[in-house]
Amino acid sequence: MTTLRIEMFGSLRILCGDTPISSVNTSRLRSIFAYLVLHCDTPVSRERFAFLLWPDSNEPQARTNLRQLLHHLRRALPPECRLLACDHQNVQWLRDASCSADIWEFDAAVERGALEEAANLYRDDLLSGFYDDWIVPLRAATANARHPCSINSR
Repeated sequence: MTTLRIEMFGSLRILCGDTPISSVNTSRLRSIFAYLVLHCDTPVSRERFAFLLWPDSNEPQARTNLRQLLHHLRRALPPECRLLACDHQNVQWLRDASCSADIWEFDAAVERGALEEAANLYRDDLLSGFYDDWIVPLRAATANARHPCSINSR
């Protein structure tokens, strides 16, 4: 499989090899994809995910919306991509060697104390064009982590 590259600092970019994936092109599709990548270490329950994305909808409608969106996301990704794991209860983006992300590299650099490497990865705010409520605390934490004082206090 060709390697996927996900860039989240600044605008969201998804590359398959050197080719941009432009089919993840609606704000809701981009939001669900970004959420899954940022929370890849933990499966997200469909119920919680549906409520997060459609808090004003009733549960059956929100779950239907989520099911349709996941179907569209799966179709937007390269056919050989098997990193989107869905079952009746949970959804998760799987991390493996076929996928890299600047945010994962940034977090690893911060953990190692490699401040220069972390600073080079941080080109702009995390997902700067996103306005979902869930991104605000993650964006703030990432911006704080790029400052040496906050990294050294860990």
